[in-house]
Amino acid sequence: MAAVVLMTSQASAAVEIQFWHAMGGVLGEHTEKIANDFNATQSEFKVVPVYKGNYTETMTASMVLVPGPVNSPISFRVFEVGNRHHDGCRRAVYPIEDVMNDHGF
Repeated sequence: MAAVVLMTSQASAAVEIQFWHAMGGVLGEHTEKIANDFNATQSEFKVVPVYKGNYTETMTASMVLVPGPVNSPISFRVFEVGNRHHDGCRRAVYPIEDVMNDHGF
């Protein structure tokens, strides 16, 4: 599994980052809690979990984003097949492990 982030510049208000995922039911509830717990620890970013359907539907939604402009940061979790598609889109996709390494996390 991998998470990737699409970034654009924002004003000084909290940067809202949509996190698209395929976790429904109890896993979706855990995802919401993780985001809410993170949001409570700081005010620079606000992670907003968005259920986009099953893994295929979530990957398809992310593929629609990649060719065009992005108005706000969006992160999404994709499975192995999605990784292969997004590897060819480095101008728009910033893998989360690269974000962390590039910013000292």
